[in-house]
Amino acid sequence: NLSKRIEYIHGNYAEIKNVLKGKKADFILNDLWVNLEHFKAVERGFSIRGQANLDMRFDTSQGPTAADIVNKYTTDQLKHIFEVYADFSSPKALELTQHIVTTRKQKPIVTTQDFKILLNDCWLWDKACTVIFQSLRIETNKELDNLNMFLSAFPETLSSAWRCLIITYHSIEDRLVKQAFNQLVATWNYRLVTKKPVMPNYKEVAVNRAARSAKLRILERT
Repeated sequence: NLSKRIEYIHGNYAEIKNVLKGKKADFILNDLWVNLEHFKAVERGFSIRGQANLDMRFDTSQGPTAADIVNKYTTDQLKHIFEVYADFSSPKALELTQHIVTTRKQKPIVTTQDFKILLNDCWLWDKACTVIFQSLRIETNKELDNLNMFLSAFPETLSSAWRCLIITYHSIEDRLVKQAFNQLVATWNYRLVTKKPVMPNYKEVAVNRAARSAKLRILERT
């Protein structure tokens, strides 16, 4: 009976040592993509489409919302988000940040459409808006902090001669995983199963557009 062999745990992968409670893992598969149900649930505030509170939290019971960040972060903090997570040039990131700061002084930025209209005022349309929403989501959920915590912790939880597989969806995540795996390989206790990341072919992308940016890297403990 499969249900008796599976244990579901509500937790953060960054806390893998606490989740496993001292146990060792034979295989770890960490899929870093956002649950698509979050985007379908317009009220969660992840999508540029529809009208909802600018929330974006994976766990709605804790932490500041995306609206809190947009309305309370300093100019330097917001500029950092758009430069590092959205890959904006410094002048463009500053222009957007200054417009946010000016707008929120007049009226709080509360909903997804409030924020999208603000972006449109800066001549940023749907493609750019999607990237900016993504960068705000990354900051709201501390996604890169969580990934770094996981990458530091998982080697202690992996059994001998078993594997860790990580699927990333944007270049910052992939770079962090690549660097961490290479550092472990340098200790001679690990080897790369994938010299280059495994990526979806055009057939898979045709039926699942969400997979188009996916990269799979596999590390084996020797």
